[in-house]
Formats: sequence, C-alpha cells, structure tokens
Amino acid sequence: MPDGKTHFAVGVMGAATAVGLAFSLPPPWPGAVAVGSLLGLVITPDMDIDAATYTEWLLSRVPLAGWLFQVVFYGYGLLFRHRGLSHHWLIGTASRMTYTAAAVMVMAVFVVGIAALRAGVAQDLVTPAAVWLVRSAHPGLLLGWWLQDLLHVVLDAL
Repeated sequence: MPDGKTHFAVGVMGAATAVGLAFSLPPPWPGAVAVGSLLGLVITPDMDIDAATYTEWLLSRVPLAGWLFQVVFYGYGLLFRHRGLSHHWLIGTASRMTYTAAAVMVMAVFVVGIAALRAGVAQDLVTPAAVWLVRSAHPGLLLGWWLQDLLHVVLDAL
C-alpha cells in the first residue's frame, strides 16, 4: 500500500496525462479536467483518516488555508471509516463531491449573508449559490476528479 507521497506523485502524473488528453477536446474541457484533477489530488479518498493526509500536510504550509481545510474536512472523516465507502470508485467520489459542494454552499451563504446584512439587502441567498454550484459542475470537472480517485483506489489495491 503506497504512502501519501506516492499517491500524490502518481496523482500529479495522472492529472498531467488527463489534462493533456483533454486538450484534444474543445474548451472548456481542458480547464474543467484540470480543476477536477486538482480537486481530486487535494480532496483524496484518504480524507477519512484521523491523521493528516499528505495533501493536508502540504496545505498546512499555507497559513490559514491548511487549518481551514482540516476544519472543513474533519466532518468527512467522522462520516466514513477508512477504506470503507469513501474508497469505492463511484460512491466515494460522489460523497466527496457532495460534501465539498455542501461545504462551499455553507461558506458562500455565510459570506454572502454577512455582506447582504451589512448592505441592508434582503434577498434569497441559497438559490443563487446553488444555481452557480450546479452550473459550475462541468462533466470535465467530474471526470478529472473521478480519475484521480480511481488512481488512488487502484494504487491501494496493489
């Protein structure tokens, strides 16, 4: 079973390959695959372990970002046991995408809500954020993320 550094190195090579192949498709596919690959490289199936992952360790070098990332994904580790459904080639990816989307929604509503309250503007905060999130889910983003997760699960099986 490979360690975090190996997963990361193989993930970087997989992302480069996927993005390179995506350049044969029209825009916005290459960019969407790149973003999805990056998300899959950072938000890995190992988000379910108690200790920090290699990517969390890397992010901890960035003040506030690493701490915020660990706080946000702490709940994911409580929801799944290690190498359970979170490592399923389809359910695991869908669970991390859903969890990430929910976390982004909560943060967006919080930030927009504070701005709306300060500006004295009463408006529906959830619907615009939800519409944006659904529209931003390009199939290439989903594909790039899923390929990263598939690489991770295959490496764990070796």
